[in-house]
Amino acid sequence: MPLFSWNWWKEPADLASQQMLQLQIDNLAMRFRTIGNPPATASESLQKVYGRLVTLFEGADPPNGSRRDLTWDDAYRIESEIASLLSGSRLKQEIVSRLRWAVLDGVPGANDLQARYVELIKTVPDPPKPSADSLDPWDDVLRDFQLDVLEAIHWHSRHKHIARKLRSQATRRTLSFGLAALLVVLISWFVASANVAVPTKAAQLASLAPDNVLSAGFFTQDSGEKQFALYTALMFGFMGAIFSRLLTLQRQWDVMTLDELFNARTRSYIFLRATTGTLGALVIYFFLQSGLVKGSVFPNFEELGLNLKPLKDGWPSQVLLPSGGLSLLIMWSFIAGFSETLVSSVLDTTQRQFGGAVGNQR
Repeated sequence: MPLFSWNWWKEPADLASQQMLQLQIDNLAMRFRTIGNPPATASESLQKVYGRLVTLFEGADPPNGSRRDLTWDDAYRIESEIASLLSGSRLKQEIVSRLRWAVLDGVPGANDLQARYVELIKTVPDPPKPSADSLDPWDDVLRDFQLDVLEAIHWHSRHKHIARKLRSQATRRTLSFGLAALLVVLISWFVASANVAVPTKAAQLASLAPDNVLSAGFFTQDSGEKQFALYTALMFGFMGAIFSRLLTLQRQWDVMTLDELFNARTRSYIFLRATTGTLGALVIYFFLQSGLVKGSVFPNFEELGLNLKPLKDGWPSQVLLPSGGLSLLIMWSFIAGFSETLVSSVLDTTQRQFGGAVGNQR
């Protein structure tokens, strides 16, 4: 075993795909060995295909042979070449087997291919027994149909392989954006907590109420600190949009087209969706601050802050938590980034109210 391998950076799905590829190549080698030499009357192209496959499977054995360098595209080509060498009842059996696999694997158009094969068999005569040195002219018709079946299977397999790669890459990139936003929020949180005055030991002992809290109070003491609530709202709107993208990728694994997956994996598209969520959180922030809606489920901007709660035992001795108003603002910002329809409905409602107010003034 080599001391160093480049496989360390590969994902488990990549390694599993490589192992399945080697298994597929070995199976193709076994299938090829069951095929006898083509008849002397075979076309020159079939003779060349047979010679090329002999060189591939018999001239080099793994692990040091060229078979280890083959790709899935090579495996698909080899399977089609092996199929072109079949004839007679063996060819029909192979077509039936491939059609059955196409149905089980959910290949698009598999049922139509089955119906076409039933109609084709009705037109193909069953010759008595062709000699070893003669070719059945109907074999060419069946081979053409078999190539159609194999092309559908190979296209579907390749589509699944590419889609799996794109989904994995889109998920990783989207998650990296979310983790970066979370890190920015945590850094700002720690910076804010460093500015909070910590009560002395005597003050903690003098406090008898178990629910005693120390308000951060930095929202009103300094003009720069007043922007912490807006900053937090924007960041959680960003994370809400990222969370929405992750759920979309998870729920729509099998229905997203390749074009949609290609867009979902690009950093510009991820950033665009996250920016949309951030702008939505900004709209919700000023909408809530305007006082157009009031209630227990909406934040009170006079009560935004961080509360320092002492703990009785263990470490840490105290924990910094957001106030009720700030928690509500965070939730509304996250929902605004997560749901584009929320922002749209808020804007539509505000537009109608504004239009009605202007009409009353007239």
